[in-house]
Amino acid sequence: MARAIAREIRTSTGVELVITEPITQWTAERIISQLSAYKGEKVTLSIFSGGGDAFAGFAIYDYITAAENALDVEARVYGMAASAAMIIAAGCSPRLIGESSMAMIHNAFSMEAEPDEKTQAVLDSMNERQLEIFSKLTGKRKDSVKKLMDEDRFMDAEEAVSLGLFTGTIAQAKLAALLTNKPMSENKTRSFKVSAADALKAIASGTIEVPESEIASADADKVKALDEQIANITKERDELKAAKEAAETAKATAEAEKATAEAAKVDAEAKVTAATELAGKYQAALDALKKNPLVAQVMPDGTQIVVPGTSTPPPTGPALSERDKYVQEAANYFQEAKARMWGKKA
Repeated sequence: MARAIAREIRTSTGVELVITEPITQWTAERIISQLSAYKGEKVTLSIFSGGGDAFAGFAIYDYITAAENALDVEARVYGMAASAAMIIAAGCSPRLIGESSMAMIHNAFSMEAEPDEKTQAVLDSMNERQLEIFSKLTGKRKDSVKKLMDEDRFMDAEEAVSLGLFTGTIAQAKLAALLTNKPMSENKTRSFKVSAADALKAIASGTIEVPESEIASADADKVKALDEQIANITKERDELKAAKEAAETAKATAEAEKATAEAAKVDAEAKVTAATELAGKYQAALDALKKNPLVAQVMPDGTQIVVPGTSTPPPTGPALSERDKYVQEAANYFQEAKARMWGKKA
């Protein structure tokens, strides 16, 4: 007589649903029906399955991940989760795997030796959806995930966790729960590195004890590590501060040099303008002089004056007689009067 298998177990923390059969439409109907009854509760989905119907796997995945369902589902794999079973596990968080368990993802396929065009199109669509799911889950490129699927790759727990398909192992989760189950003030123990043997003993017994001497040593190591971190951070901060101050000083110097250069430019432009104006005035005077040349003229008292427009040279040669001096003086006065009149007209 076949023994009935319990597929729904009430626990102290919530509900455990069990999948230990090939994934079929019946599996999807059962799991979705059970999940719908436990919205708002913590649900653990325990899986041991080699896979099956991909459509059924996608149905459960979509129901778990639908935001409107507000489900809190944790996956725990015991033994194996492959094919459609991995699709189901991918929808859960966290995802834990037994340390002796295996995981496998692969391309969807048809039972037909050579699927027709329509069937192949459906298979391609399913494979593309798997690439999207596992790429998002692992954070890896689609071509990397496709390589795993093409290989029908079986992975042990360590590799599956390192790839991101699972968030950790069941043993790690149990040990973490033990170490944080009691407050430190109650048992005077703290988390620290333990050997694999001690970890297994802790899992088996449900307790773990740490000598006070080791706690003090662990605390000293933590304090030393923190001091080193603080020193490194302080050094980096001081270096950044110095670099900032140097940049600000360089900026201020550059701005001052720029202002000085601009002032020199303005001064030079003003001098060029003044020189240009003065040159213009000299040029105008030179042009006027060319039109009215200046000559030296001897006055009756023997001095010379410069007057425009005359071509009478100063007297030269032998001494003049009294009569000639008188004539010369009259001529000079005449020229002087002429010059004064010319000056008034100008």
